[in-house]
Amino acid sequence: MVLLILALSMPLPVGVLIPVLVVGASFGRMVGEAVNFGSGGNSLSLGIYAIVGTAAMGSGITHTLSITVLLFEITGQLNFALPVIVCTIYTYD
Repeated sequence: MVLLILALSMPLPVGVLIPVLVVGASFGRMVGEAVNFGSGGNSLSLGIYAIVGTAAMGSGITHTLSITVLLFEITGQLNFALPVIVCTIYTYD
């Protein structure tokens, strides 16, 4: 969060995308931890929640659908395609 505040307030072209992706992954991981705690440890992998949180935050801030392709290229996994695409389209609108 501190990096995002610094990136937005500095008069330099430092970029906003990477801090937004980090904040989205952090929130997704927190949601995953809460679901995991609530279900007694019988939840999905926490990485799925982090990827979906990254997609949601990135799409919500940039208003583009290309975040989906970016995440698939970064992770190299198409196993989580449906949750990532649904989340990206939902936050895009």
